[in-house]
Amino acid sequence: MLYVLAELDDQERAPAISRDDAMKASGAYARRGGEPTPQLSGPTMASMTDAPTDELQAFKAAFFRALAHPVRIRILELLVTGERSVQELQEALSVDQPVVSQQLAVLRAGNIVSGRKEGVSVRYTVRDPLIEKLLDTARQIFNNHLVGTQDLLRELQRERRRR
Repeated sequence: MLYVLAELDDQERAPAISRDDAMKASGAYARRGGEPTPQLSGPTMASMTDAPTDELQAFKAAFFRALAHPVRIRILELLVTGERSVQELQEALSVDQPVVSQQLAVLRAGNIVSGRKEGVSVRYTVRDPLIEKLLDTARQIFNNHLVGTQDLLRELQRERRRR
């Protein structure tokens, strides 16, 4: 069975992924002797109506796991401003080329970025412009947490002074 991951107009086509690929990407399989084995964490018998929800949650988890690395976040922050080559990303990030390539591979596998061959190099871009909004929203959430933390620190300092 194949799942299309987004609604698209006739001009765009998203790659469909199999349930098995979605489960692998979500970490729902463990490896034993090189063969994928379903992990038995949580209920082993889900009702038929729960299966699509579980698969959707696994897809969401895989998406956020693909974002869960500092270098990948920095790459995305650069790519939302325009396409870049591995060399341009390497220079902007001050990290080695294999690190950039490895992190781009994770982002490509998660269908978050795509590459376009240009001569001998590949230029990368975000697949969905909403990634920029996602990063901005995350920044706002982190700012709110930091403001709350600063308020707590100030209260602790006031409490310490009262003693």
